[in-house]
Amino acid sequence: MNVALSGYTRGGTGDAVWPFFWQLYAVPAMLGSTAMAVLYALDVRGFIATLSAAVLAFAFRILAMRYGWRAPLARGISGPRRLPAPPP
Repeated sequence: MNVALSGYTRGGTGDAVWPFFWQLYAVPAMLGSTAMAVLYALDVRGFIATLSAAVLAFAFRILAMRYGWRAPLARGISGPRRLPAPPP
């Protein structure tokens, strides 16, 4: 059980919290895929298009981490789910 929970951070209540709950994942992925589609439409293909889209998505993700950007949560979700505490 300790191995399974080793990647999780401890919350103030002693419960394990899902890691990276507040970080952006889907938005940078959509940005990168949109960039790839636009480059494909402009007949820019191959390594240059792939590298450009990947760098754009990566840079957006790093900036989001650096400046604490957050995506809105779905209605009815108030915060991260908690896992039970690992056995002693």
